[in-house]
Amino acid sequence: MEQQPPTLPQSQPRAHSKLIQRALIGLGVVMLSAALTVTLIKIFYKPPVAKTTNVATVKELSPTELIKKYSDGYKLDNYTIDTVTANSILSYKLSDTSYTVQISSRDNVKFARADNSVASDITSTIGKSKTFLTSNGFSKASGQLATDESQALYDSPANVCLISSSVSPDKKASAYGLVCSDKKAFAAERDAIKTLAEMYKNTGGSIDFKSVVRTTHTEGNKSLSLLSINPQNTSKAPYTLIFASIDDKWSYVGSRVTPSIDVAESFQIPSTLKTAINDPKYGGFLAKYVY
Repeated sequence: MEQQPPTLPQSQPRAHSKLIQRALIGLGVVMLSAALTVTLIKIFYKPPVAKTTNVATVKELSPTELIKKYSDGYKLDNYTIDTVTANSILSYKLSDTSYTVQISSRDNVKFARADNSVASDITSTIGKSKTFLTSNGFSKASGQLATDESQALYDSPANVCLISSSVSPDKKASAYGLVCSDKKAFAAERDAIKTLAEMYKNTGGSIDFKSVVRTTHTEGNKSLSLLSINPQNTSKAPYTLIFASIDDKWSYVGSRVTPSIDVAESFQIPSTLKTAINDPKYGGFLAKYVY
């Protein structure tokens, strides 16, 4: 008798089918749960808002505004305010130069008292003056030439201010004040000095200066510029370079040791320079200021 291949019990396919159905149902539940989770996240989740720091931008006052504000709030009792019409002097070294330049500014104020001055009052007011400047965006200037203890130089991104004070030895007179300028004035002065310095270098000269002061005189179509230089090399005497122009055409005239009351021979003009400043084309103009 031929044997038939064994047949599986009917219950096994049904059981297998049920397992598959349960697996599919479970997968569907998982997928539904995942979808629901994503939906809930979208509904309830709020991404963190990036925090921004509100940095208050302080508008810098102009030198004129600084002096006005200082004048209104820092006058000591029994001190009189000078109505200053003359310029005050400021020396400053810009960050891109290795030397100080000097300018004059009409933005200044001075308070004075001629009797019964109290030194402690001045000391207190100078301290308050420094606070005034720091509250207006200033900090003590770094990299500057050393100044007397009675002076304090402060700068901001745009301006430069100098606090000054004085008390007479007998304490019977005292004064204090503030002078300010914007840095643009120093930059303009530096550029004018660099132009003259390059002119001198083109004649074969070299310049080594720690500080420089430019003095200019003009009459009609003639101008004179003196560069009074303190060298970095302290063993070298201060000297002055002399430039002149006619109809704005500048040229180098000569040099000399800067006159000093401590050095009598410094007032002697070298013969070559004497000849140059007495050139008839200048009509005696240079001789009036170079002596």
